[in-house]
Amino acid sequence: MGADMREDCDTSSMKEQIVDHLQQVNQGIQHFLRSFETESYCLLGNLEELKAEIEQIQTVAASFYLNCYLSPYTEKYLEISTCIQHLSSQRHGALIVVEREEAIEALISAGNKIGADLTFPLLESIFYPGNPLHDGAVLVRGETIVSASNVL
Repeated sequence: MGADMREDCDTSSMKEQIVDHLQQVNQGIQHFLRSFETESYCLLGNLEELKAEIEQIQTVAASFYLNCYLSPYTEKYLEISTCIQHLSSQRHGALIVVEREEAIEALISAGNKIGADLTFPLLESIFYPGNPLHDGAVLVRGETIVSASNVL
């Protein structure tokens, strides 16, 4: 699974999205440089657009590298990435432990057993503020949410 997933990661359309966004930013900067020579041109308004474009690049790039990192350890890496994006946009925190080759349960104080298939809505709901399980870390093994409210 690991090598195939890394290969998929390397040919992902996310790279194309990053390149497209970078080219748009470059075109915007070139336009700013040409327009800046005119004394009446105000750069401030357009800088907000440029900032938003750079933030979009950052989001896509972060997802790309997260997917590359997680893909050898779980086929549900897109679910985790989607959850993290949603939680981040709502400014909600999350501790997600993805077990790799060695068992990690000896390093954590077990919380509540879940034993459910990992889906982004389930993972997101665990970290929703006020949910009794949202304090602590979630342990993911393969495609399963093993437990929640774990203490690291």
